[in-house]
Amino acid sequence: MFSSGVCMSNESRPLPLDLEVATLSYSDSFFIAAPGMATHVTLSAAAFLLLLLLLLPFSFSISHSHRSAAINLFAPAPAPASLQDAYEALRVFEILGIEEKKTHEDTCQSVLQNLASSSSLGDLFYALKVNGVLKCSVDGKVFKDIATRLKTTVHVSTTLLDIYYSVGGLVLVKDQDSNVDVVLADVDGVFQSIKALSQRDGRWCHIFDNPESSIYAAGLALESLAGLISLASSEIDQSKVNIVKNDIVKLFDGIEKYDDGSFYFDEKFVGGHEQHDPLSTTSSVVRGVTAFAAVTSGKIDLPEDKILGLAKFFLGIGIPEDAKDFFNQVQSLAFLESNRISIPLILSLPETVYSLTKKGQLKVKVNTALGSAAPPLTVKLVRAFSTGAKNSAIIDSKELRYDQESGFHVLDAFLKNVDVGTYVFIFEIVLHDSGSEKVYATGGQIHVPISVTGIIEVGNVEITVLDGDLGSSETKKKLDLAGNDAVSLSANHLQKLRFSFQLATPLGHAFKPHQAFFKLRHETKVEHIFVVGNSGKKFEIILTRCERINMEGRVDGRFNVMEGRLETVEIAVDGIKVETGALHQDTVAIRQELKEIMRMLGGRRHQTEDSQSSVNANVQQDENEGGRRIGKHEHPPNWRKRVELPTFEGPDPLNWINRADRFFDLQGVEEDDEKL
Repeated sequence: MFSSGVCMSNESRPLPLDLEVATLSYSDSFFIAAPGMATHVTLSAAAFLLLLLLLLPFSFSISHSHRSAAINLFAPAPAPASLQDAYEALRVFEILGIEEKKTHEDTCQSVLQNLASSSSLGDLFYALKVNGVLKCSVDGKVFKDIATRLKTTVHVSTTLLDIYYSVGGLVLVKDQDSNVDVVLADVDGVFQSIKALSQRDGRWCHIFDNPESSIYAAGLALESLAGLISLASSEIDQSKVNIVKNDIVKLFDGIEKYDDGSFYFDEKFVGGHEQHDPLSTTSSVVRGVTAFAAVTSGKIDLPEDKILGLAKFFLGIGIPEDAKDFFNQVQSLAFLESNRISIPLILSLPETVYSLTKKGQLKVKVNTALGSAAPPLTVKLVRAFSTGAKNSAIIDSKELRYDQESGFHVLDAFLKNVDVGTYVFIFEIVLHDSGSEKVYATGGQIHVPISVTGIIEVGNVEITVLDGDLGSSETKKKLDLAGNDAVSLSANHLQKLRFSFQLATPLGHAFKPHQAFFKLRHETKVEHIFVVGNSGKKFEIILTRCERINMEGRVDGRFNVMEGRLETVEIAVDGIKVETGALHQDTVAIRQELKEIMRMLGGRRHQTEDSQSSVNANVQQDENEGGRRIGKHEHPPNWRKRVELPTFEGPDPLNWINRADRFFDLQGVEEDDEKL
């Protein structure tokens, strides 16, 4: 239980406290409001509606949002900085089916210049990549010259990257001009040279005489080996292919995993080569593994949950703001969409919060990672249970109805025993064609967190005046929310005011949010926010002392009677949309105010005579009682007292802002220039 000061006068006269209970129709929170009518308490309305809170959907495929983001991310530049950048933009548009309106004469001109000259292997490789998309007018002789150069480079390269560019370039020439001879005679020797760079844990080295290895290099090596197999004049020894497949399995043995079932690769070394983040590293492996699987017979023995987990990892990133990250995400999903190991099927829910009051439908959709239609299937709800009672199922084995028009699998209505709370729904994808099980990865049983909202009733509301010394109850008023009763209370500055209430779900169970806040707003617009304690049976807060809202000073420094009335009192459940948004805005404003005050003060400390003043004593009491005041107030300075400006110490800026604000207010300082 938290308690803090709110207006109790310094003289024994009735406290004008006005409360009114209202119903919210626009948020998931509830409040008690006081319009400022004097000398009595009025409460009405019996229940408060918790409306639907739109949380992020559970999983998702590539959507129209990605297409819009791609246009904004790649289209604005008049000309790409490099051919690599140009290729990545073109490839993203190609995968997402975006048609560009602008022409690419300048890009094609750059492509022709790089293909016809002795460009670096990297520039030559990306010039061929871009040409594969734009189909620039390249002379056949240019392709022949490129093939001759690259066939020589393959055999003399000393780094994995040079081999990657050379082999990849030959594959691109083969795809763009079938009349050019790109066949490699001594493939076994090159294959063995690349294989010599592999390590026992599935990693690969970048350079032949350097022992440093990486996962990113493994992707380059696998893609290079796949290219060699497609360029070979004769079939590669199957035993060598099987060894590489075993290397892939070893590589996946070291894959990392998130709690949500996402899998990814991450580098654990810092060597002489560029350090790659998990996204680029995982993308490299996906390119290499899918390319190698595409040119070899038989399947690579990788668990389908890891392939599905890779898709979840890329989708879980959302919409990247960086062009390189966007390309890696979309291209990797495209490879997973058509790979020969197993194609991930993504189960997604557009909403994971449902309202008992609105009686909405639970909808599930199954697509591929890029949003293509899934094969014929059924979605079953295997089981659902409350997070607080895992052994007690609320739903057992229910098949969802398929709506062909919308493409959703639908649970028409929740059962009557479903109450407000958090649940886990377990779904299973059942493919109709048994042959599809060898092609698609469904992920087995899929656990989805679901939140259910509904009407929360507020009952047993009491306002009690407590004796200040003994804490015994002097006056207790039980409020009937169903009626419109008026209750009159009075208290002096030695007494305490206790406000308590209970919350109940539609099925009559106790509703226990993570936190509840109690907000007081004075007619001068000063706001006080307190955390309301939960004793297990009820919520309650004890108001013990007068916050200084509007007062007059006397010569001896004593405070006069508080002038003005409380305007609003609110109770808000933590995590609810409207109140949480308001508190977040306050937090942002506080941080901005902190920065401004720090700038003005410049770290200076004011030395004054009365450092142990009543102001500091009051602040210390605030800290001990856990109360915090948020907001600003304006009133003319009536008196000045020499006190010490507190120095900022510790991790909590809110208390310091509160104390600094009191210091300036007590000194009658309102303008920023004066504070400085």
